[in-house]
Amino acid sequence: MTFLDENFAEVSAVALQAARAVRKRYPNADTDDLTQVGLMWCIEHPRKLREYVSEEKTGALYTALNNHIRAYARGERAEREGYVLEDDAFYSKRMLKGDGTNPGLLHYVFDRANWEKPPSRGEGAGRSKGDPAEGGTWLAIMVDVDKALKSLSGYDYNVLAMHYKDGMTYDDMGLLLGRVSKSTVAKYVDRAVAKMQDFLGGAKPREDAPEEEWTEEPEYVGTRRAISNAHARAITENQSATPQHLPTR
Repeated sequence: MTFLDENFAEVSAVALQAARAVRKRYPNADTDDLTQVGLMWCIEHPRKLREYVSEEKTGALYTALNNHIRAYARGERAEREGYVLEDDAFYSKRMLKGDGTNPGLLHYVFDRANWEKPPSRGEGAGRSKGDPAEGGTWLAIMVDVDKALKSLSGYDYNVLAMHYKDGMTYDDMGLLLGRVSKSTVAKYVDRAVAKMQDFLGGAKPREDAPEEEWTEEPEYVGTRRAISNAHARAITENQSATPQHLPTR
Protein backbone atom coordinates (compact mmCIF):
# COMPACT_ATOMS: atom_id res chain seq x y z
CA MET A 1 0.00 0.00 0.00
CA THR A 2 1.38 3.39 -0.98
CA PHE A 3 1.52 6.50 1.18
CA LEU A 4 -1.30 7.97 -0.94
CA ASP A 5 -3.44 4.88 -0.27
CA GLU A 6 -2.84 5.21 3.46
CA ASN A 7 -3.83 8.88 3.51
CA PHE A 8 -6.31 8.95 0.67
CA ALA A 9 -9.30 10.31 2.59
CA GLU A 10 -7.35 13.35 3.79
CA VAL A 11 -5.56 13.99 0.49
CA SER A 12 -8.66 13.55 -1.68
CA ALA A 13 -10.54 16.03 0.52
CA VAL A 14 -7.83 18.65 -0.08
CA ALA A 15 -7.82 17.87 -3.82
CA LEU A 16 -11.60 18.29 -3.91
CA GLN A 17 -11.38 21.62 -2.07
CA ALA A 18 -8.78 22.87 -4.56
CA ALA A 19 -10.82 21.61 -7.51
CA ARG A 20 -13.94 23.42 -6.31
CA ALA A 21 -11.98 26.65 -5.89
CA VAL A 22 -10.59 26.39 -9.43
CA ARG A 23 -13.99 25.56 -10.90
CA LYS A 24 -15.33 28.90 -9.68
CA ARG A 25 -12.99 30.54 -12.18
CA TYR A 26 -13.39 27.85 -14.85
CA PRO A 27 -17.09 26.90 -14.65
CA ASN A 28 -16.97 24.68 -17.75
CA ALA A 29 -14.55 22.32 -16.04
CA ASP A 30 -15.78 19.17 -14.30
CA THR A 31 -15.14 18.98 -10.55
CA ASP A 32 -14.39 15.25 -10.54
CA ASP A 33 -12.03 15.70 -13.48
CA LEU A 34 -10.19 18.52 -11.71
CA THR A 35 -10.00 16.50 -8.51
CA GLN A 36 -8.32 13.63 -10.36
CA VAL A 37 -5.85 16.11 -11.85
CA GLY A 38 -4.98 17.09 -8.28
CA LEU A 39 -4.56 13.46 -7.30
CA MET A 40 -2.23 12.97 -10.25
CA TRP A 41 0.02 15.67 -8.76
CA CYS A 42 0.11 13.58 -5.58
CA ILE A 43 1.12 10.51 -7.57
CA GLU A 44 3.86 12.41 -9.39
CA HIS A 45 5.21 14.04 -6.22
CA PRO A 46 5.41 11.30 -3.56
CA ARG A 47 8.22 13.02 -1.64
CA LYS A 48 6.42 16.36 -1.34
CA LEU A 49 3.14 14.62 -0.58
CA ARG A 50 4.73 12.70 2.26
CA GLU A 51 6.32 15.89 3.62
CA TYR A 52 3.12 17.93 3.46
CA VAL A 53 0.91 15.26 5.02
CA SER A 54 3.38 14.00 7.63
CA GLU A 55 4.20 17.53 8.81
CA GLU A 56 0.55 18.65 8.63
CA LYS A 57 1.31 21.26 5.97
CA THR A 58 -2.23 21.17 4.61
CA GLY A 59 -2.02 24.72 3.36
CA ALA A 60 1.11 23.95 1.32
CA LEU A 61 -0.56 20.87 -0.18
CA TYR A 62 -3.63 22.90 -1.05
CA THR A 63 -1.50 25.57 -2.77
CA ALA A 64 0.40 22.98 -4.81
CA LEU A 65 -2.78 21.23 -5.93
CA ASN A 66 -4.52 24.51 -6.70
CA ASN A 67 -1.63 25.60 -8.92
CA HIS A 68 -1.53 22.27 -10.73
CA ILE A 69 -5.29 22.14 -11.26
CA ARG A 70 -5.45 25.74 -12.46
CA ALA A 71 -2.70 25.08 -14.99
CA TYR A 72 -4.68 22.13 -16.32
CA ALA A 73 -7.93 24.13 -16.44
CA ARG A 74 -6.17 26.92 -18.36
CA GLY A 75 -4.97 24.44 -20.94
CA GLU A 76 -8.41 22.91 -21.32
CA ARG A 77 -10.00 26.32 -21.80
CA ALA A 78 -7.36 27.38 -24.32
CA GLU A 79 -7.93 24.21 -26.34
CA ARG A 80 -11.70 24.61 -26.18
CA GLU A 81 -11.66 28.29 -27.19
CA GLY A 82 -8.92 27.94 -29.79
CA TYR A 83 -6.04 30.01 -28.45
CA VAL A 84 -2.57 29.22 -27.17
CA LEU A 85 -1.52 29.58 -23.55
CA GLU A 86 1.08 32.19 -24.49
CA ASP A 87 -1.85 34.51 -25.28
CA ASP A 88 -3.17 34.18 -21.73
CA ALA A 89 -1.89 37.20 -19.82
CA PHE A 90 -1.75 37.70 -16.06
CA TYR A 91 -1.45 40.78 -13.86
CA SER A 92 1.30 40.16 -11.34
CA LYS A 93 1.55 42.15 -8.14
CA ARG A 94 4.73 43.73 -9.50
CA MET A 95 2.87 44.94 -12.58
CA LEU A 96 0.22 46.53 -10.38
CA LYS A 97 2.48 47.96 -7.64
CA GLY A 98 5.72 48.59 -9.51
CA ASP A 99 9.10 47.29 -8.43
CA GLY A 100 10.89 50.26 -6.92
CA THR A 101 12.49 51.14 -10.25
CA ASN A 102 9.50 51.24 -12.61
CA PRO A 103 6.06 52.48 -11.58
CA GLY A 104 3.19 50.00 -11.70
CA LEU A 105 -0.22 50.27 -13.30
CA LEU A 106 -1.69 51.69 -10.08
CA HIS A 107 0.49 54.77 -10.51
CA TYR A 108 -1.39 55.57 -13.73
CA VAL A 109 -4.97 54.42 -13.30
CA PHE A 110 -6.12 57.13 -10.86
CA ASP A 111 -5.49 59.92 -13.40
CA ARG A 112 -7.69 59.65 -16.51
CA ALA A 113 -5.17 61.69 -18.48
CA ASN A 114 -2.84 58.68 -18.28
CA TRP A 115 -5.44 56.45 -19.94
CA GLU A 116 -4.96 58.05 -23.34
CA LYS A 117 -1.29 57.23 -23.82
CA PRO A 118 0.74 54.31 -22.47
CA PRO A 119 4.08 55.00 -20.79
CA SER A 120 7.13 54.47 -22.96
CA ARG A 121 8.95 51.16 -22.58
CA GLY A 122 11.01 51.23 -19.42
CA GLU A 123 8.49 53.44 -17.64
CA GLY A 124 5.84 50.74 -17.20
CA ALA A 125 5.57 47.99 -14.63
CA GLY A 126 8.44 45.88 -15.87
CA ARG A 127 6.62 44.56 -18.92
CA SER A 128 7.64 41.18 -20.30
CA LYS A 129 6.23 38.23 -22.21
CA GLY A 130 2.77 37.43 -20.89
CA ASP A 131 2.33 40.95 -19.56
CA PRO A 132 -1.17 42.28 -20.31
CA ALA A 133 0.45 45.56 -21.31
CA GLU A 134 2.09 43.73 -24.20
CA GLY A 135 -0.89 41.70 -25.36
CA GLY A 136 -3.65 44.31 -25.29
CA THR A 137 -4.25 48.01 -25.68
CA TRP A 138 -3.28 50.41 -22.94
CA LEU A 139 -6.82 51.74 -22.64
CA ALA A 140 -8.20 48.22 -22.14
CA ILE A 141 -5.60 47.65 -19.43
CA MET A 142 -6.60 50.83 -17.63
CA VAL A 143 -10.26 49.80 -17.80
CA ASP A 144 -9.38 46.37 -16.35
CA VAL A 145 -7.41 47.85 -13.47
CA ASP A 146 -10.09 50.46 -12.80
CA LYS A 147 -12.75 47.74 -12.58
CA ALA A 148 -10.56 45.83 -10.15
CA LEU A 149 -10.15 48.96 -8.02
CA LYS A 150 -13.90 49.51 -7.94
CA SER A 151 -14.42 45.93 -6.78
CA LEU A 152 -12.58 46.71 -3.52
CA SER A 153 -14.16 47.70 -0.26
CA GLY A 154 -14.06 51.38 0.62
CA TYR A 155 -11.22 50.82 3.10
CA ASP A 156 -9.01 48.89 0.67
CA TYR A 157 -9.71 51.40 -2.10
CA ASN A 158 -8.80 54.32 0.13
CA VAL A 159 -5.56 52.67 1.24
CA LEU A 160 -4.45 52.39 -2.40
CA ALA A 161 -5.70 55.87 -3.27
CA MET A 162 -3.68 57.41 -0.44
CA HIS A 163 -0.46 55.93 -1.76
CA TYR A 164 -0.92 55.76 -5.54
CA LYS A 165 -3.19 58.76 -6.10
CA ASP A 166 -2.22 61.16 -3.34
CA GLY A 167 1.44 60.11 -3.17
CA MET A 168 1.47 59.58 0.59
CA THR A 169 4.32 57.64 2.15
CA TYR A 170 3.66 54.58 4.28
CA ASP A 171 4.74 56.55 7.35
CA ASP A 172 2.19 59.31 6.68
CA MET A 173 -0.50 56.73 5.95
CA GLY A 174 0.27 54.99 9.24
CA LEU A 175 -0.59 58.16 11.15
CA LEU A 176 -3.93 58.54 9.37
CA LEU A 177 -4.80 54.88 9.73
CA GLY A 178 -4.57 54.92 13.51
CA ARG A 179 -0.87 55.29 14.23
CA VAL A 180 0.03 51.90 12.80
CA SER A 181 3.54 50.95 11.76
CA LYS A 182 5.01 51.23 8.29
CA SER A 183 5.11 47.44 8.00
CA THR A 184 1.42 47.23 8.87
CA VAL A 185 0.58 49.76 6.16
CA ALA A 186 2.61 47.69 3.70
CA LYS A 187 0.48 44.67 4.62
CA TYR A 188 -2.70 46.70 4.03
CA VAL A 189 -1.48 47.75 0.60
CA ASP A 190 -0.38 44.25 -0.34
CA ARG A 191 -3.71 42.81 0.80
CA ALA A 192 -5.66 45.28 -1.34
CA VAL A 193 -3.42 44.62 -4.36
CA ALA A 194 -3.86 40.86 -3.87
CA LYS A 195 -7.64 41.33 -4.00
CA MET A 196 -7.28 43.27 -7.24
CA GLN A 197 -5.06 40.56 -8.68
CA ASP A 198 -7.63 37.92 -7.78
CA PHE A 199 -10.36 39.98 -9.48
CA LEU A 200 -8.19 40.21 -12.60
CA GLY A 201 -7.75 36.45 -12.85
CA GLY A 202 -5.33 35.55 -10.12
CA ALA A 203 -1.62 34.87 -10.18
CA LYS A 204 -0.13 32.77 -12.95
CA PRO A 205 -0.28 29.13 -11.82
CA ARG A 206 3.09 27.56 -11.13
CA GLU A 207 3.57 23.87 -11.85
CA ASP A 208 6.07 21.56 -10.16
CA ALA A 209 7.96 19.15 -12.40
CA PRO A 210 7.26 15.49 -11.52
CA GLU A 211 9.73 13.97 -9.10
CA GLU A 212 11.97 11.24 -10.46
CA GLU A 213 10.80 8.71 -7.89
CA TRP A 214 7.13 8.90 -8.83
CA THR A 215 7.59 6.09 -11.36
CA GLU A 216 8.36 3.80 -8.43
CA GLU A 217 4.62 3.47 -7.87
CA PRO A 218 3.82 1.22 -10.87
CA GLU A 219 0.15 0.74 -10.10
CA TYR A 220 -0.45 4.38 -11.05
CA VAL A 221 1.77 4.68 -14.12
CA GLY A 222 -0.24 5.64 -17.17
CA THR A 223 -2.71 8.40 -17.90
CA ARG A 224 -3.67 10.95 -15.29
CA ARG A 225 -7.01 9.14 -14.91
CA ALA A 226 -5.29 5.86 -13.99
CA ILE A 227 -6.49 5.70 -10.42
CA SER A 228 -8.27 2.74 -8.88
CA ASN A 229 -12.03 2.34 -8.88
CA ALA A 230 -11.91 2.45 -5.10
CA HIS A 231 -10.23 5.84 -5.25
CA ALA A 232 -12.77 7.09 -7.78
CA ARG A 233 -15.62 5.97 -5.52
CA ALA A 234 -13.97 7.69 -2.57
CA ILE A 235 -13.94 10.97 -4.49
CA THR A 236 -17.68 10.68 -5.07
CA GLU A 237 -18.40 9.62 -1.51
CA ASN A 238 -16.40 12.56 -0.16
CA GLN A 239 -18.16 15.27 -2.17
CA SER A 240 -19.41 16.82 1.07
CA ALA A 241 -16.13 16.43 2.94
CA THR A 242 -14.73 19.59 4.49
CA PRO A 243 -10.99 19.27 5.21
CA GLN A 244 -9.64 21.07 8.24
CA HIS A 245 -7.16 23.98 8.27
CA LEU A 246 -7.64 24.95 4.64
CA PRO A 247 -7.16 28.57 3.63
CA THR A 248 -10.36 30.56 3.31
CA ARG A 249 -11.14 32.06 -0.07
